Amino acid sequence: MKKSEQFSGCTISPHKCRYFEKLTDEEQNLLEERSAIVKYQKGEIICKQGSFASHVMYMEHGLAKVYLDDGVNQLVLKIIPEGNLLGLSSLSDDNNKFQYSAMAYIDSEIRQIDIHFFKQLLGQNPAFSKEVIDIMGSNNDGLIQLDGKSFKILDYERLKRVSEKG
Repeated sequence: MKKSEQFSGCTISPHKCRYFEKLTDEEQNLLEERSAIVKYQKGEIICKQGSFASHVMYMEHGLAKVYLDDGVNQLVLKIIPEGNLLGLSSLSDDNNKFQYSAMAYIDSEIRQIDIHFFKQLLGQNPAFSKEVIDIMGSNNDGLIQLDGKSFKILDYERLKRVSEKG
């Protein structure tokens, strides 16, 4: 993984993504062993909303479109550039499913990290955990800003209900 300066994707937050810099050499070696790099072509689905999350994803190269989909409507939440994580909302023991879909916006390479190993890293390395929590806080405040107005992000079930009414 690159150690260059990266910023969290499509947020106004200037938070720099430094999570992997906080890992020890041994943890970085284990991360390499417990992950796989997968290539996606433009338009290919990276993860599907509602499917079980067995991994957290790190965007090595490329761009991903993150969106909610109710089968009729799509709401684009953000574009994720390289150097960012996908699937953090699935880390909770109460929620082991992807809360959104992601699609390769251009040809991309993604490191899929075993979710159990990722949780282990969070439990054993406080500096790494703090960086991940900071990213989750800056990216997942539950609001979308459009034209100076804030809108609550709807989860899949709420989006589906809204689309059925309209």
